[in-house]
Amino acid sequence: MRKIILSLFIILFFQTPSYALQALYDEGYDGCIGGIIRNDPDFLMARGGLLSKMNECFVGHSQQVMLHGDCILGGDQPLKIYHQSFDYAYESQTLYGFLDHPFSDRYQYGWENENSRIKTHQDFIQYIKTKAKKPIFLSEEDALDFLKLKSNINIKQDKEGFFLMASDEISGANQILNFSIEYRNKVFKGEVGEIFS
Repeated sequence: MRKIILSLFIILFFQTPSYALQALYDEGYDGCIGGIIRNDPDFLMARGGLLSKMNECFVGHSQQVMLHGDCILGGDQPLKIYHQSFDYAYESQTLYGFLDHPFSDRYQYGWENENSRIKTHQDFIQYIKTKAKKPIFLSEEDALDFLKLKSNINIKQDKEGFFLMASDEISGANQILNFSIEYRNKVFKGEVGEIFS
């Protein structure tokens, strides 16, 4: 990718209006992870990827969850809402993103102390690991790279069967994850150029 920007606080502060996305593209960025308060509708599409009104190589993804101490519930299921958000993403096979703020001198985002914040994150990650068979934890840069690769792959058919074909731009690119096709309740996995039977 040319450049990636994490818009949550650095540039767009919880918003992803189209003019800001266009400005990022004009400045050489390939993608943007948008905030969760007021998203451009394209950022809320099912699985992230190319944005409809942008240049074909600009990808977007919505950061679904901010894990804050002041959002933790009381009672015996303090992470119930976070579990539900992950469950929805898992069921829809959506790339799931969550993050938190570091403490600052001005604000601690509702956390009593650093130990409670770490413990809550560990509990949430443990939940993810018990729900998903083999969860893969990606950096935000790797996640956007994957979305860009995935968005530039087409399914083609010839006399031997179906295969994945990448655009010239990404052919031979370093691939983080393998791709799969789900068709008639069957999942076919393979590499770009490989025939699916």
